[in-house]
Amino acid sequence: MFTITQIISNIPQMFSNHNKPIPILLATISLTYFAYVVFERFYIDYYWYMHITTLITIGFALTLIEIIVYFIKKYCLSFNSKKCHEFAKNTSSMYSFLFSICLFSLFLYICMIFLKLKFLAWIYTDYVLVTFLFCIFIICLISVFTNSKYKILMFTMFLICISFLLALFFYFTLVQVSSNFYPPLQGHNTIIMENVYYKNDIQIPITIQMTGPKTDLSINLSKEDSDLKLIQVDILQTLNPDHNPDEITSSVHSILTGNALNDGGYNIFINTTNLTTGYYELTCSRNTLKSYSANSFYILDNRSAIS
Repeated sequence: MFTITQIISNIPQMFSNHNKPIPILLATISLTYFAYVVFERFYIDYYWYMHITTLITIGFALTLIEIIVYFIKKYCLSFNSKKCHEFAKNTSSMYSFLFSICLFSLFLYICMIFLKLKFLAWIYTDYVLVTFLFCIFIICLISVFTNSKYKILMFTMFLICISFLLALFFYFTLVQVSSNFYPPLQGHNTIIMENVYYKNDIQIPITIQMTGPKTDLSINLSKEDSDLKLIQVDILQTLNPDHNPDEITSSVHSILTGNALNDGGYNIFINTTNLTTGYYELTCSRNTLKSYSANSFYILDNRSAIS
């Protein structure tokens, strides 16, 4: 009968029959393209965006490691030296071991994603429990390299413990870093407005259409001064992506007001009552990401005054 350890250690053999590090790269590129198409067209919950970008990061990291190991083996095997061949063999064995742990951790991480196990945060942040898991890891490590009769069991516990901690790292830490790695996957922020308005246009209507991850928005209105520098006039710091049927969101100086609509649409209004004529810029940015869009417009004197 196969033990859990033997099953886990045999996982890399299913992926090691190729001569070049291609399968993981192809899977990662396919996931990236799929994510690009989806985020380019739809407004998706930020939770799924974070974890999809994390899976892409893991895929590229495994591909990079696989390429490095591949060329190390090729380079060592090019020499007619026993030591070089042993080094290549040891490198391959170490890679297979680490690859097994990463695959099992990836499986646990994907399970966490679909089950949405956010309550596990107390495990990851509780230093007492993390210390306990670390102690189990040390005990298992010692048992593996001693003549303990529970060697196989302890080695299996060692793999599970390491894999679980690595899955927690993917779920709570790497996910925060990966979200800003891929600007092309952050969708579009499209501001729909005219280029010229007038003082007697008391309310300027603006439509913002978003695709990509569903996040809070920040709307900033700036005006060009006499030194050709942009000075902030008002800011709507947090515009929730979910429609609020009871109230609209107002900016600091009540110049900007707005609300979210369905499918990534937003309606924003600029109150021109206290605004002077001149050049303005409106910037729309995602609060948790680096993507933004901007549009400029002029406010001129009243139509009747010009005529």
